[in-house]
Amino acid sequence: MNKDKFSDALPILQNLNDSFPFQVRYAFRLAKCFDGLGRIDEASEIIEKIINYEETEVPKIRELNRTAQIKELEQAGKEIPDHLKEPIQTENKREYPQLLLLKGTLELAKKNYAEALDTLQKAEKTNVNLPQLHQQIGFVYLKMRRIADAERTFIKALENDPENPQAHYGMALVYFRKKDYELSINYSLNAVGLLYRFPRAHLILGMALAKLQLYDRSIEAFRIVLTMSPGMVAAHKYLVYIYEFQLHDKAKADEHIDAIKKLRETNPSGVL
Repeated sequence: MNKDKFSDALPILQNLNDSFPFQVRYAFRLAKCFDGLGRIDEASEIIEKIINYEETEVPKIRELNRTAQIKELEQAGKEIPDHLKEPIQTENKREYPQLLLLKGTLELAKKNYAEALDTLQKAEKTNVNLPQLHQQIGFVYLKMRRIADAERTFIKALENDPENPQAHYGMALVYFRKKDYELSINYSLNAVGLLYRFPRAHLILGMALAKLQLYDRSIEAFRIVLTMSPGMVAAHKYLVYIYEFQLHDKAKADEHIDAIKKLRETNPSGVL
C-alpha cells in the first residue's frame, strides 16, 4: 500500500478505533497505517496501549466474569465445573503474536535493538511460524552486529518461505559483512528476482559488485536504485567513488557530488 492509500485509510481506521476502543483488530490496523505513513511514535503508542490492556485489564475482566458465573451457578444450586474453580492467572492471558511482531518492528525502526529483540523473541515463543518474524529478528541481529545469529535466523526464515525476498536480502547483507561478495551478489539477485522494486537489494548488489571491481554492472545496479529511490545517498556516494577513483571520470563524479549536496539542502534529516 502506498502513502496515499494509507492517508485515505487513516480517518476510517481512527474512527473505528475510537468507536471500538481496545478491539485488537482495529488498533492493529491503525498502528500499521501509522507505520506505513512513517509516524512511528504514534504507531508505537497504540501498540503499547493495546498490549498493556491485554496484559493487565483483560485478565481482570475475565476474573470478574468467572466469579459472576460461579455466583449464578451457586444461586441456581448447580455444580461448578472444574474450569471455573481456578482463578484467572495473568500468565494465561490471550496472546497476539502479530502485535508483538509489529511492536518489535517499530522498536527496530526506533533503534531500540535490545527491546526489539526481546519483543520479537516473545512473539517467536507464541507462534514460531509467524510470517516475517524471523527476517525481522535477523535484521535486529545485524544491527547488533551479531552476524552469526543473523545468518542462522535468515536461514530459518528461508526454510519457512524460500521465496521471501526480505530474507534473501538479509542473507546478502550477512555475506557482504563477511566479505563473501559472490554469495552476497547471489542472494541480492534472488531478492530482486522475487521483488524487482526493492531498491535496497539493488543497492547491496551494486556494493558487492563494486567490491569485486565489476564496475559496469555495479553502475547499472546503482542506476536502478536511483530510478526507484532518488533520495538514496548511499548509491550516489558509491558512484562518486567509482567514477572518481576507479574510472577517473571527474565530470560524472561531480554530477553525483552535486546530487548529494542538493539532497542534503532540500532534506537534511531525511536523506537515506
